[in-house]
Formats: sequence, C-alpha cells, structure tokens
Amino acid sequence: MKNISKIILIVAGLLAFASCDKIDEDKYTIFAGVAGDWYTTDADIPHVQRAFIEKYTGVRCIFCPKADDIIHDACNKYGDSVVVVAVHSRSTGFGRPLGNDPSLCTESGDEWFDYFGIDGQPAAMINRSRNNNAWDIFDPTSNFDDRINTVVNSKPNIAISIQCGNDKDSFYFFDINLELLENISDELTLTVLLTEDKIYTRQSKFGEGEVENYEQNHVLRTTITNLWGVDVPDGLIKGDKRMVRFYYLLPDNFNAADVHAVAFVSYKGSRQIINCAQSNLQ
Repeated sequence: MKNISKIILIVAGLLAFASCDKIDEDKYTIFAGVAGDWYTTDADIPHVQRAFIEKYTGVRCIFCPKADDIIHDACNKYGDSVVVVAVHSRSTGFGRPLGNDPSLCTESGDEWFDYFGIDGQPAAMINRSRNNNAWDIFDPTSNFDDRINTVVNSKPNIAISIQCGNDKDSFYFFDINLELLENISDELTLTVLLTEDKIYTRQSKFGEGEVENYEQNHVLRTTITNLWGVDVPDGLIKGDKRMVRFYYLLPDNFNAADVHAVAFVSYKGSRQIINCAQSNLQ
C-alpha cells in the first residue's frame, strides 16, 4: 500500500518542523518520539459504544441516493453514536466520475471493496461484523436500525476518542485516546482516516437521471494510517489508557471546514471493528 511508503520519519522530532518550510502535500509526516509513539494518558474518554456505518457507493449508482436518505435519517436519530464513511471505488463502473467531475475513489476504498467482496452498490456493513462466517453486507436502501441497535446498545470493550488540532497553516495533528474496559487478548489495530462532506458532483438517481450538484457526504478522502491500521501495543489490561498522535498536511483540494477525522480500533485477525470515534477538523 503506497500510504506506507509515504510515511516520513523525522528524527529531529518537533524541532524539525520549525525548520521545514515546504512539505510535499501528498506525504504523511510522523515525528520520531512524538507522533506514531504510544503514551500513557489520563484523558477522560467517554465509555460509549458507537456503530461504524461503512457504505459502498458510487456516482453512477442510481439507488445510492436512496441509501443516502436512509443513512441521513440514521444520523439524525442516533447522533454521535454512529460514524459514517462513504466509500467510492473504481472496482466497478459505478465509481467512475460523470462528465469532468473529479473522482471520489481512493486506493484504500478499492482495496476494501475487493477484500470484503462487495458485488453491488449500494452496500453497507456495520463494524465489519460477520453473519454465518460471511461478512454481513446488506442493502442500505431500507431501514437498518436493528443492526445499529445491536451495536450501540452493547457494552463497549474499548473506549476511544479523537481530538484534532492545527499546528501551522494546513498542518494538522490527531490525538487518539484508548481505554481498555475489558481484558482483550487479541492483537488490535488502530485506523485513522479523513472524510469530507458537501462535495458536489453529478449523481445518477433512479427516476431522475443525472442530477447536477448532488451533495456527497461522509466521503472517504484518505487514510492517515495504513488502510488496515497500525498496531495497538500488546499487553494492555483492563483500565489501561494509551494515546497516540499523527500529523497530516491537508491538501489544498480538501475543505477543512467539512472534513472529519475518524478513528477505529479493530481485531487484527478478523478485521471486525470494536469501537470508533469522530471529530470535526475545525
């Protein structure tokens, strides 16, 4: 995954940032001893279980706007208890842009699409759960509150929070705090990504043809970590709290006011998401 090759380790730490006037926009910058390292923390982390709604969509998918309406209703109903990521993919023709619109697809989205075996759009998963040894992939064009309730009404095993800040111009940092609420022996990973709302494109829509200036929300824009995440330290027990920081230079074509930082913890082996959190960039 080319995201890994984009990680630059700055040995001089934060002091190096003061001397860096130019940083390539497409590179992730991690400071040795500051970012990417895990620290003990005493942060107050809400003990809230959230549902990660992963929607696979495309601008040429005529039924995807219906799924958008259903997910919009879920966001209004469940508020901060749900986190939504809309994944556009080149793996099918549905993700191909219309006209001269920019593509909303990402390499991470393409890999997730193929890995989970998404064979139609719209499609969705919640917390990457499984059903009878297969991924629980469902059609989100009708109410799926039952799936959301199963997650948000359960007791969390891990508490997670994310805070964003701005060091200089478009140079952002992301602090992710974790607290183990139960002992977990499995290996864990942490994934951090960015989504963006209010991206206006053409969109195919059932009964209406090609709609101009359709509002795309929750769009996956990039993964800050590797798409499968970075390792959470081993040996943690119930009550342990850890914090990690990442830095990212926001590209010019991202509108910071509409960008959200999303973090989730997964089981490394099964890929199932345990808990997630989201924060506005500004």
